[in-house]
Amino acid sequence: MTLQKRYRVIKFFIGFLSAFVLTPCSAEKNPDTLEKTLPTQYIIAQGDTLWGAFKKLNLPNHVWATILTNNPQIKDLNKVHPGDIIYLTQKRHKTTLKNTNPAPPSLTAKINAFIDNMVTEHAFNRTALEVLFQTVAIKAPILKAISKPAEKRLVWHQYKEIFLTPKRIQQGVSFWEKHESELSRVEQKYGVSAKIIVAIIGVETFYGKITGEHRVIDALATIAFGYPKREKFFTNELQQFLILCRDEAIDPLIPTGSYAGAMGIPQFMPSSFISYAADFDGDNKRNIWSNYGDVFASIANYFIRHHWQSDQPVAFKIQYKTNAFNRALSKGLRPDTTVAALKDMNLHLAFPEQLNFTDRVKLLRFQQKETIDLWLGLQNFYAITRYNHSPLYAMAVFQLSEAINTLKTPHD
Repeated sequence: MTLQKRYRVIKFFIGFLSAFVLTPCSAEKNPDTLEKTLPTQYIIAQGDTLWGAFKKLNLPNHVWATILTNNPQIKDLNKVHPGDIIYLTQKRHKTTLKNTNPAPPSLTAKINAFIDNMVTEHAFNRTALEVLFQTVAIKAPILKAISKPAEKRLVWHQYKEIFLTPKRIQQGVSFWEKHESELSRVEQKYGVSAKIIVAIIGVETFYGKITGEHRVIDALATIAFGYPKREKFFTNELQQFLILCRDEAIDPLIPTGSYAGAMGIPQFMPSSFISYAADFDGDNKRNIWSNYGDVFASIANYFIRHHWQSDQPVAFKIQYKTNAFNRALSKGLRPDTTVAALKDMNLHLAFPEQLNFTDRVKLLRFQQKETIDLWLGLQNFYAITRYNHSPLYAMAVFQLSEAINTLKTPHD
């Protein structure tokens, strides 16, 4: 019997029972029981059939007709595609952008164009995407946050007070000791120091405790469709997010993250997940939400792919006598000069003995309350800025890593 015929038989049988057998009380309880015992929706994965999905979810036969009634977008019960959304419970009191806050024509046009591209370029199901985007919210607080990120509003002495706290340093030691075995294996495999990996997680999510409360799809869609200054970047991230959800069989409405759509313990953007997330334990999943082996390996892989130099320094603080150093300051973060070139400029700088004349460096200025700190960033400092394109961020990660390592060392 085909699935189409099976559906007709089940629907008739349930209708017959509803009319002649079920009491009003039992009829009222069935939908509630269904909704309490099932997830809200299921994403069709590669190789799934509708029949197979029902079996995979251990759905009793008597709920099939209800589920199919909740999914009018399914025109052919024998044909479903990866990425299709199957709603397992009735969508009650659904708040949609279309119904409660009609999108302006320009926004609607952007969403429709995005859906067209996903269907044409990435073989997504149009109806599934149209249903999905009815539940996406464009949020004003996200637009406010993206227009004033902390890195642009704060100077160094303010920024460091957020991340270089005794509590964050101490918890970094505890986190390192708790995951020492996995961190050591990742460090041995990739050559990225454990203290840097720990510091990244400490800055990004306070060691996995604060991963963000925005739905990732809301954050990405809000910026992609509502913030023209970053439209191109975040439109691509939204595309990558939907692709990774399809490939990893993740419901796109479930993942939460930062206001910018960064996900999981390491706060990877979707494109970073696709390019750098690693399966460290070999279970054929790249789990950056709860598998710490995968998390550590993914961060290390990110740095290796951005030319991290194993067992090499990150940055050196240097002393100065006058403000002549201003002549050597330049835009960008990539090491763009050498120690020898800086010495030839007669800037009255005192260079650490560990540096060679040929080392490529970047002269960086950090504002303290009443003074200025000068640092020379090397290739590894630049690699940290690839994780977040801010010198304040990279310096916070570096100094946090050193503070954690210093506090932990006596324990070893």
